[in-house]
Amino acid sequence: MTTLFSPSLVSAEEFLPFFDNTKNPVKVKVGGVQDLTPPPPMLNKFDKAVNQLCGEVGTVVKPARFKTMFNSFPDVFSNIKNNLGGYIFPKRTSNQEFLEDLTNLWFNAKGFDHVFCGEPEKNKIGGLHFAGRYLDLQNKRIAGILPKSVSTSEVKPGAVYSFGVRMKVDGSTVNDPLKGYGYTLNAEEILTIAAKAYKNNPNSEPTSKACLLTVTDDKKTFVNVFVAKKGGIRTFYPDATPDYRKNPECQV
Repeated sequence: MTTLFSPSLVSAEEFLPFFDNTKNPVKVKVGGVQDLTPPPPMLNKFDKAVNQLCGEVGTVVKPARFKTMFNSFPDVFSNIKNNLGGYIFPKRTSNQEFLEDLTNLWFNAKGFDHVFCGEPEKNKIGGLHFAGRYLDLQNKRIAGILPKSVSTSEVKPGAVYSFGVRMKVDGSTVNDPLKGYGYTLNAEEILTIAAKAYKNNPNSEPTSKACLLTVTDDKKTFVNVFVAKKGGIRTFYPDATPDYRKNPECQV
């Protein structure tokens, strides 16, 4: 059985797991000696619904399906709305208006596909920052840690895990040198935190605007990069080595 200790032994058909129940610390670039493969996150029903919405690798999710998903999760919708103070844009406080605005935030700049599902291309994988999707891809045996990326990985234990990813796409394998997820954040939390970040840091311009947002969740505090463009969320991902010279702090 291949482990992170012997990544050179990985065959073309085999994928190193993102998660396991074994403590197997390795030397990483940021974090010292860390377990790069924490235990699988516990997914709730909404997390699983988001994975189902993402579907097969490369699927482009339709905004209408995103809206429909909330019919089965009124409590999640209510939580998100309440956490955003009842609205995203002033005077648009009805449930219908809020859902319309939330959908636009996540689809105007293709942020939902990017953050939650991943956007595979020929030579790279765009986004992919939802821990639940990593577990989904692992269970489907179509993605895993890129073996040669172990030594360049970044870990903030229990919070941030960044490494390269191998993914099977249309019969071939795509590699990306650095991807990552926030371990504690479930789908509802990502939808909420990023939407609130947009509310406080809007950007309708076609050029991306980035800022750094500190999040505390499950007693873990870590920094996330938030990017907005075209009146929507482009990306939201954790960063173990945030660069405040490059990006300012987000308004909160």
